[in-house]
Amino acid sequence: MVAPVDGHTYALPRLSIVLPARDEEDNVAAVVRNVLDRVASRVEAVEVIVVDDGSRDRTAERVLHLSAERPEVRLVVNSGAHGYGSALRAGFDAARFEWVFYTDADGQFPLEELPDALSRLSRCDAVVGYRHHRADPLPRRVLGRAWTVLVGRVTGLHVRDVNCAFKLFPRSILDRAGLSSNGAAISAELLLALAADGLTVDEVGVEHRPRLRGDQTGARAGVAIQAVAELAAISRRARSVLGDRRDRRPMRRLGGDDLVPPRPLGLVELLVGDSLEVFRGLEDSRNPFGDP
Repeated sequence: MVAPVDGHTYALPRLSIVLPARDEEDNVAAVVRNVLDRVASRVEAVEVIVVDDGSRDRTAERVLHLSAERPEVRLVVNSGAHGYGSALRAGFDAARFEWVFYTDADGQFPLEELPDALSRLSRCDAVVGYRHHRADPLPRRVLGRAWTVLVGRVTGLHVRDVNCAFKLFPRSILDRAGLSSNGAAISAELLLALAADGLTVDEVGVEHRPRLRGDQTGARAGVAIQAVAELAAISRRARSVLGDRRDRRPMRRLGGDDLVPPRPLGLVELLVGDSLEVFRGLEDSRNPFGDP
């Protein structure tokens, strides 16, 4: 099957959607229904894989109930709370279709941009999102920006928003990626896999809304420490896989050119960037991906 895009046609993808979830009984059903509605006319086939990562509530029960009425919904149980990366890897392992998309099950991503991301596959190999305005408390926003800068500095992988849970990519890279992160560093590890394959990556700005129900865990000390430890291993792997290309931006924009690394941020900019909106201007000027 084909669909029109800007006067051209592209093959409709078969898409596996992975949703890691922990204690999301109040959110998961609505998120699943929303993502299915978003892609209904844009894909040849779809499956939604919800990975329950040690939930203590009725998350699994809600997913099983939904799967009874929507056969494209599947539940994968990741026994024990192993972490975000472990949950994603379990979902990736269960994915059956040629394209994979993942997002969070907390309802903070409305996913209005997903149809557009799918249409971009006619001119790029993968699509990664960045949050226009991150709707989280200030400490999480500062930590998120610090993390993105740190990943760029130690791996050479420069994107606007490393941990944005809006990524669309070919499943084939997973067979070669050897993903191993159990925590938040999984996103950086996945970006490294895209870079190692020389894929052309497009970035798309996405809406982000405040969490209305449930608790956030990403800013907890244990999660942050685990992420930094895993990033050290990813950095060593980046040097091995990318070699000297680390200094030349291994990820490619639509034109196929290597991208120029951004300048490093100062400590003051890092700490007060949100309140002064310094980062917004820096990101627009430093990141040549942009929207086509």
